[in-house]
Amino acid sequence: KLEFEFPFSLADAIAQIQRNERGRQGRMRAVQILHREKRANGTGEDLIGSVTKVDTTSAAKSLQRLFRGFNSRKKVVRSRDSEMVFIGMKHQTNDHIHMLEREKAKDLVKCKSDQKEYKIGYENGLVEAREMLLEEQGPELRDEMMEQRRVWFTNELGKGNFPEDV
Repeated sequence: KLEFEFPFSLADAIAQIQRNERGRQGRMRAVQILHREKRANGTGEDLIGSVTKVDTTSAAKSLQRLFRGFNSRKKVVRSRDSEMVFIGMKHQTNDHIHMLEREKAKDLVKCKSDQKEYKIGYENGLVEAREMLLEEQGPELRDEMMEQRRVWFTNELGKGNFPEDV
């Protein structure tokens, strides 16, 4: 039996493994870029691709080469996606879902505009209600409150308590 204690927690160990993997991927990417640059410089082509005189056949070949590369990369992405769907690591795309998401986005925009209109109406209603309250019920409320103060003051005077802070 070995007496060994693991110096990291499980979360620390996972974080360390992830950092190492990201570093390895970065190094691999850097090596690939260096190989591409060496191949481009080794064949006489610059990365910029400065050619003074271009004939039509070489231009056509170059365009065909670029299109074939683009098309093959697209095929690789499609096949990778279909494989991911097959093994269950990615959901299958559905046009109906995309249509529903677009409708949802349109509805969200409409709801937000309706919210703004309702908010403006609410704020205007608050202002109108306050003005109506001040104009119609304000004098009545003020008279009632003054009467309540007078009654309280006379009751206090009747008890012999004269308020000092009046």
